[in-house]
Amino acid sequence: MSAIDAIGEAATRTVFEVLVCMAWADRKLADDEIAAARAAALALGLPSGGDALDDAVQHGERTLDGMPLESLTARDGELTYLCAAWMALADLEEAQSERTLLEELRKRLSIAPARAQWLHERATKLRQQTPATVSFWREFDTLVVSAAKALARGEAG
Repeated sequence: MSAIDAIGEAATRTVFEVLVCMAWADRKLADDEIAAARAAALALGLPSGGDALDDAVQHGERTLDGMPLESLTARDGELTYLCAAWMALADLEEAQSERTLLEELRKRLSIAPARAQWLHERATKLRQQTPATVSFWREFDTLVVSAAKALARGEAG
């Protein structure tokens, strides 16, 4: 299984748009956020990965308004939240604006606070324990696949 298999095909573009939104949450794009978004685009099977990112960067800052979050399945919504929490830590700093956006996302996806905390902790643990020599692509794929398997087993807060 890979990230592209773990997230529903209809949800991949929404997941990516949420990632880009999170990357812009602090009103600047750090190099690590760009690299993480590019890796996620590739892992999600979006057109040329880099082209999807370039298009997203050209559009600049964005909000969650207008994103079809409510149309995601509960599982895809949880994976979307997990990916957003990971992106918030891409530069190893979680700004207040990113925490605020995560809370807005949690509410829009109707994820219980305890469940969101469990997802956030998974993303944080992986981000902090992954050696710098491991690519963002490998890290993102590991994050999504391991969480999808855990959710399938009924794990979580």
